[in-house]
Amino acid sequence: MNELITDTSATKMSEEKIMALSVLTEQSFFPEWKEKDGGMEIELMNNSAVCRKILLTNCSAGAELCGCNILGGTLSYSDTRKEYTLALETEEEGKYYLRFNDVVFTSSQCYNIVSTQHYHGNPWTYISHIAVLICAKANYAPDLLNQKEKEILPVLQELKQITVFDEDCKFEFPILLGMVDKHGYGKTKKYFEKVKTARIKEVAFAELTNVLSQIEYKPLWDEIFNNITESQKEYPPFPLKNNEHKKIIDAVMQKHGFSGTYPDYLKVSETKGIINENAYGVTYTIANEKNAVCRVHCQEYPIERNIAGISFLCGTAFLEEGAPAESADIYYCAFNSKGKTLLNTVEYFKGHNGNGDLATVAAIAAKRAERVKLTKAEKKYQRNYAPSFMSAFLPMFILGGGFFSIGFTLLSFIIVVITALATGENIGEFLKDIPWVFVVVFTWIGFGGAMGLITAISSRK
Repeated sequence: MNELITDTSATKMSEEKIMALSVLTEQSFFPEWKEKDGGMEIELMNNSAVCRKILLTNCSAGAELCGCNILGGTLSYSDTRKEYTLALETEEEGKYYLRFNDVVFTSSQCYNIVSTQHYHGNPWTYISHIAVLICAKANYAPDLLNQKEKEILPVLQELKQITVFDEDCKFEFPILLGMVDKHGYGKTKKYFEKVKTARIKEVAFAELTNVLSQIEYKPLWDEIFNNITESQKEYPPFPLKNNEHKKIIDAVMQKHGFSGTYPDYLKVSETKGIINENAYGVTYTIANEKNAVCRVHCQEYPIERNIAGISFLCGTAFLEEGAPAESADIYYCAFNSKGKTLLNTVEYFKGHNGNGDLATVAAIAAKRAERVKLTKAEKKYQRNYAPSFMSAFLPMFILGGGFFSIGFTLLSFIIVVITALATGENIGEFLKDIPWVFVVVFTWIGFGGAMGLITAISSRK
């Protein structure tokens, strides 16, 4: 991260203004700016939750600065000239000096982060990323937090630890553990304890979030997510340049039998034939489901202030006959229920795909939610953005095959020892007669290879 160094001479500037300048230096490129009232007005994209404009009063800069790679900056103040200096390290221009009298906030706008935060990972990593952005907003612009955000900020501070590992973080979860107790999920506490003592935090958090992503723990997630959603209601969604994409997606979804309007669509159908789908690293075979609730939810997210893209969340829940579709929203589909819920994402990037591909992407999303076959053109498009065969095959082959092989070999070893003791045979001689290398290699390749192939083929469908 491009750090802003604040000289002791500049400490008289308010912390909020220094934080705004640090946002400026942390950006990869110097943003667009315009001359205003003899100063320099700069638009700061703190994150997709908040955007502010600042005016560096009595300041001028050359057009060559716009778009320069920022490597860092130093802020200082001169009592003699009564002005601040922001010395920027840029890749193209070397040192570039911005001299100004003060920092003035000319406008501030908050956006609904729930409507724009890109879903990935599992439900808990998703809301942890939302927590990171709101916590960053609290850091950059605490005056812009509404009352509900202030109330949930403590639990968001705990949630963000899933994604951000601060050096001074103690990994304490008093609020989350209190909520766990309230919901009667005491058996999950040991996974929180593992996080506190684990040397590799990423692995411990992955285990924790995978456990909490089991469908039985959704009420805990719902409580937190609903509080976050409520805190964002007063903010508008991030502004996009036009709404033509909504009309195109509506038309495609209606064509495929989905009801609803952008951004949410629903269809209740039956599965046809035998389907193999991957959920939480396990491939499930699905057939003859009579009450398949198929949902598509569209999330728009910005990249560099433009319409970055649309993420189509394609969810399917196989419910008991007669169960209402309302009992399974799109996030219900994201939880692990051993093949009874499935969630995939299909991505559309306007800048990369062009407008002409949107209908194709929407059709793919509809079919992924309904779990039906794609056309050749759709498969070709999907393959361009799907994981490669080897990237899907190798993890299951190495990890799945390895764990199975080790477990099978240990079990075989125990059985051999018990058999030798029971028959009075020499244990050492008994063990020598077993081709252990063959057992390890055969089970590893046999199980890992089969599961790797199934997973790779399923992920590329």
